Amino acid sequence: MKTLVIGLGLSGTSVCRFLLQKGIEVIAYDDGEIPPLEKDIAIHPKGAAFDWQSCDQVVVSPGISPSHPLYDGALKSGVEVISEVELAFRYLSHRKMVGITGTNGKSTVTLLVAHLLQEAGLKARAVGNIGEALINEVLHPDQTAILSIELSSFQLERVQTKSLMGGVILNLTPDHLDRYPTMESYAEAKGKISTLLHPQAPLLLNRHLQPYLPHLFQGNIQLLPNEDREQENISAARTLVKLFGVSDQAIEKGLKTFQKPPHRIEFVREKEGITYFNDSKSTNLDSTIHALLTLKQNILLIAGGLDKGFNFSPWKEFFHNRVKSLFLIGQAAHRMEKELQSCVPIYQCGTLKEALLLAKTLAKKGDQVLLSPGCSSYDQFQNYADRGNQFKALVNSL
Repeated sequence: MKTLVIGLGLSGTSVCRFLLQKGIEVIAYDDGEIPPLEKDIAIHPKGAAFDWQSCDQVVVSPGISPSHPLYDGALKSGVEVISEVELAFRYLSHRKMVGITGTNGKSTVTLLVAHLLQEAGLKARAVGNIGEALINEVLHPDQTAILSIELSSFQLERVQTKSLMGGVILNLTPDHLDRYPTMESYAEAKGKISTLLHPQAPLLLNRHLQPYLPHLFQGNIQLLPNEDREQENISAARTLVKLFGVSDQAIEKGLKTFQKPPHRIEFVREKEGITYFNDSKSTNLDSTIHALLTLKQNILLIAGGLDKGFNFSPWKEFFHNRVKSLFLIGQAAHRMEKELQSCVPIYQCGTLKEALLLAKTLAKKGDQVLLSPGCSSYDQFQNYADRGNQFKALVNSL
């Protein structure tokens, strides 16, 4: 058995180690710098032709687009192409697991599910897109823990093994339009979570998904109530943990002790009457809108980053009476200015440090400086957490 692993980030390197332990011959490839790997793993040279006849399987990392030459070549060759999570599910189908996806809120719900289960006295772990590669669970010494799995659209593109006792699609708003040509194709990727459900396992859906995924509304579904995002997240987590017998009393107790994860409208500090908030987890239009609705007024907004193909003009109606000034950074900054011009005063800042220092200079007592980029971070940072941590360090050094 010979497997090609495309992409050597967190999940790709974990896949390589796992396959090697299973005695499978591994060839690895990455467009960037090759991280340290076991010496028995072969590296496919950049730009070289690949012999598909010698390959039995391809495992693609989430960040690799189907348009990538090797990914595309694998599909055309007829070799089986799967994601890291599909590989993991093939070894984990005996485990108790639930899956969480959606554009916004999935990390919070994934952590909340694990927390509520733990507070009820059950073993549970939050894994997947939240940071811990699912494939590592196959070799985890404790095989009894319930897995709460965050699943991104990228991870769901190549899945098929029925493994989940329940699943949820929280919401669907424009995101990753640099990879998906339409909202329908983005929705289709999210909807693949339904293929992972055991027969009769419930799928929780936001009713607003019906225009995009009408076929999912014909199965064993439960509609999430029409509530604000926080209540929607709680409703989803409550329903999922009840699959494992957790009582209402235990859920209420767990909700009181749950701490929201960092980088989500996170208070950083107040200095000289100016309050600073870190919402670096905001990587799409809707998450920034949510932050604006939460903080309400007197906002100096720092936004921008990797250009994912959004049209930013829908922000205009939410800026009215809320945003005083907009400070732009990163790759998308100039297009954002063009689409938001005449809406509020706009400052091209380039870097996060320059944006923060200018916002501090212009802010008045009672104002709120908010980092809520509405874009991915990879043009200037390692990830959203790196961006948020750098912001917090800069704020605390003022």
